[in-house]
Amino acid sequence: MKKQILRDLSNNTFFANFVVTFAAVTMILLNSV
Repeated sequence: MKKQILRDLSNNTFFANFVVTFAAVTMILLNSV
């Protein structure tokens, strides 16, 4: 049970990092245009 929770947390952290990175890249591209 605890391992499943840790796995979900790591997946959520990865997803959050992906969203933040995608947002940062989008802002850079918009600013460069």
